[in-house]
Amino acid sequence: MASSVISRPFQTDFLNIPQSPLCYWLRPRFFELLSGKTLGDVAAVVQGLATANDPRFVRFVWEVPPEKHGQPVRERRWVPFEKGGGYGKWFGHHWWMVDWEHNGARVKARIDPIHSRPYSNVWMLKETEKKYFFKEGWTYSVIACGSLSTRLIKNKQIFGHKSITIFGKEQDEANLGLLTNSRLNTYALRAYSANISFEAGHISFMPFRQLKGKKLENLCVLLKKYLAAHDLTERLAVPMFLFSNSYEHYLLMVSSILHTIEGISESLIFDKYGLSEKDIAAVLDETGTPAGWYPLIQGYEAIPSLPDDLAQLPDEIVALLAGCERRAYPEAELTHVKNKLRSLYKAGSGAKEEGEWTELGDSREGGGEEASAGARIPIPTETFLEKLSQKMNIHPISIYWLLKEGIEENGWRCLSEEKRILEDRFTVMVLQLLGHRWPVQIERGEPVPEWADQDGIIPLTEGCVEKTLFERIRERIVHEFHAETVTQSERKFAEVLGKSLDAWLSGDFFKRHISQFRKRPIAWQIQSKPLSKWLKGQKKSPAFSSLIYYHKLDADLIHKIRSQYARPLMICYETELRTLQGSDSESNDVVGRKYQLENWIEELKSFDEELEGLTHNGFNTEKLRKTIAGQPLDKWISLDGQKPPPGDTDSFYNQEKAYFPDINDGVRVNIALLQRAGLLAVNVLSQKDVEKAIENRAEWRADERRWCREGKLAKPGWWD
Repeated sequence: MASSVISRPFQTDFLNIPQSPLCYWLRPRFFELLSGKTLGDVAAVVQGLATANDPRFVRFVWEVPPEKHGQPVRERRWVPFEKGGGYGKWFGHHWWMVDWEHNGARVKARIDPIHSRPYSNVWMLKETEKKYFFKEGWTYSVIACGSLSTRLIKNKQIFGHKSITIFGKEQDEANLGLLTNSRLNTYALRAYSANISFEAGHISFMPFRQLKGKKLENLCVLLKKYLAAHDLTERLAVPMFLFSNSYEHYLLMVSSILHTIEGISESLIFDKYGLSEKDIAAVLDETGTPAGWYPLIQGYEAIPSLPDDLAQLPDEIVALLAGCERRAYPEAELTHVKNKLRSLYKAGSGAKEEGEWTELGDSREGGGEEASAGARIPIPTETFLEKLSQKMNIHPISIYWLLKEGIEENGWRCLSEEKRILEDRFTVMVLQLLGHRWPVQIERGEPVPEWADQDGIIPLTEGCVEKTLFERIRERIVHEFHAETVTQSERKFAEVLGKSLDAWLSGDFFKRHISQFRKRPIAWQIQSKPLSKWLKGQKKSPAFSSLIYYHKLDADLIHKIRSQYARPLMICYETELRTLQGSDSESNDVVGRKYQLENWIEELKSFDEELEGLTHNGFNTEKLRKTIAGQPLDKWISLDGQKPPPGDTDSFYNQEKAYFPDINDGVRVNIALLQRAGLLAVNVLSQKDVEKAIENRAEWRADERRWCREGKLAKPGWWD
């Protein structure tokens, strides 16, 4: 038997539980639940694909050829892939794609010579591939801060070995999401697992009870899907949400309803599993109190109306919300609450208080794996509003109304949120100017806007034949920010970010874009290398800088930059220099300008030489010649399937080291040669990965040609 200090379970209690874990701290009711009906009795818990070479076979959503998003999923080379991604409930983490053309022909063709089977675990997954790939289920990240969080996946994706997925055995086996996202089952899983990573076997032994909560589950998915659509890196992102004047208001509103319903769901689970108050207290002591369980504040308890594009709450759910505890605060105490909330809101979502529990690693990456039995590891918060609710011990709906009042009536501000929103908005404008469309836009058949750049090259430097990025952004402000003038928008930007919009576009944008898009940016800032010899006091800036759009990469890119941008700019500088040299003026300004022009001309000549080198030797590595040495000189070594194959090894070598990019190789491979040449404004890859990435390209191409000869592939991927 158990008290709050001492546990005295019987030996038979352990023996009645599958695998007999020594979870001696549990109360008697939990031993009963763990020895009863389990999730494995009603659902299949399935481990998915391990490619054994993710750099080769896995891409982020934004890396793959965008036009393919409009095709039926089974006809694409790159299909949606669930790969984990840390803690996250209900919906989202749709960031990856996997090479599954011809049912994973490339993954299956990569054979381990020692065991005569694929390096991938795909040889073990024949039944899984047939029964569960491209099927609806609930997936979770194996490592997620010691907390189980499942997300609905539809029938358009496959799942990985670190994103184990649950499939109901019967069509009406509802509420798997409601059950698996409960605090009770996280608590139960921690009793089974020796660490905080939950494998398929652990999930199968979860206690199961049939529920009637499908509306709650569906609503949680719908609300989380709405929130996920505001993340620019999500597969279902809707970027135009960012330009609504009510953007932050809607996020807070939807978050308040989501966390309220999650609280109701937790109550339903505890009741269905027959837990006493002491049992519930044991769960919450370890996992934390749901935000939706905190009391409402009288006067701040009305249920918010959801945005017009979301269905309103069903009457039965409204009735459940009406039963939440309400508390009246004296005026002085309410003032104290508002002041504290204002301080927390101002500090932003990333702020930590002294003594605050710190998550075991980043929630997106998964964190560590060690945890002691019964250790307090609260369920991670997922939204800023939920974090505020947890810190204040106040219901999410009251937090929403207090924030709304403070923001609209008292001028509360969270500069970190304003900064994030502004930078996201301008990121969308930059990417759209380059011609980018998100998958949802492509699936809807939205065309590339007429005002988008045609060749995917936008200069940052003044003096080129085209308008600069800054000039184009100022034109777009008029259309996107209807309530503000260009001057007002620029003034607001400078106030929030502490620098001008022009300075951010030419410097900070690329750095942030690299971080936001996980070191796989699709807008690349290339520039000439400033020389070291500058006059004292002169600003050391590159002679030429521009953004290029990843999905416009082709063999002509380098030639376009040289002939249409860098060389005309150099001619312009040379003309100006000759004019100044013919002038009689020797003022400091004239002398400084001549010195600057001389530097820029020399710099552009060096830049032109670097670009010419990339044209002929961009993909050259020490291992390239060795890689191609043993390859037959047959039709498969043709550059594109149309041109005749090289007639000798030297010609083959010259072809392979020249600049012929393939989008399917991914950002990592294609950006590596620009970083190696020192042409990026900021390094993207780690230095040790640059040469490896370029070498990978040669290996991959050699493999694909061999697989074509063996009849495993119809043609190399770059022939398309």
